[in-house]
Amino acid sequence: MYLAGLSAELSNAIGYGIGLMVSYVMHKVFTFNSDRPHREAFVRFLVVFAVAYAANLLVLVILVRGLGVHEAVSQVIASAVYVITSFIMNKLYVFRQPHDDAK
Repeated sequence: MYLAGLSAELSNAIGYGIGLMVSYVMHKVFTFNSDRPHREAFVRFLVVFAVAYAANLLVLVILVRGLGVHEAVSQVIASAVYVITSFIMNKLYVFRQPHDDAK
């Protein structure tokens, strides 16, 4: 942000974009060793990201605003929801081998 003279918002968006790309490649290659075509897998990956983020945000709002749970504790719980949701959906939907779809 400071070195490139970018705004906080633009820096955040760029960082998030890079993070998503790295996460996609690492999951495709190392975590799930998937041979699903990139175009199909990446679109699915973005859908999973959106669903997992929505679940994270929903849990966070319910805990903080609805139940009065401390913000830091709520962030930890909401982050766990994101990780679990994302992993399960990536395993079963995004990086499931194409030949498994016929089963």
